[in-house]
Amino acid sequence: MKKTICGCDCSKCYRKDTCPGCVETNGNPFGKGCVMADCCREKGLADCIDCGTECALQKAVAQEFNALHIKGLPEVTSMNLMRGAFVNLSYPLKSGDTARFFDDNRVIFVNQIEGAENNRCFGLCADDEYLMVCTYGENGTDPEILCYRKREK
Repeated sequence: MKKTICGCDCSKCYRKDTCPGCVETNGNPFGKGCVMADCCREKGLADCIDCGTECALQKAVAQEFNALHIKGLPEVTSMNLMRGAFVNLSYPLKSGDTARFFDDNRVIFVNQIEGAENNRCFGLCADDEYLMVCTYGENGTDPEILCYRKREK
């Protein structure tokens, strides 16, 4: 298994066989950075105790989502890491255009939480600068943005 900068265990990732690696690419496995690797490099790993499971940044991002008080969104207790391309849905805008909000090649914080109403899921995404909460149907259909805002740092 390839080594990561932050200590995350990527052994369950379905891209593990084709991923060029975190350490091997200096934290840019898909051509852009990773929110976790960037934090660990900035703080130094000595300050990141068991980064892959008990990361202070992951906990802080989860709490930022909880502080939004989105109706129907259960408490967020964890965040995962994933390449933006896998969660970066095309959202319809009032103008009739569509927009994508995250970099496809950056590794960002994500979570999917099943909603209690209308068979829709909550999708949570966060990079260094922005938080987004959306809902969507099966396989990402009919996405709707509930909140998109600048992160408090």
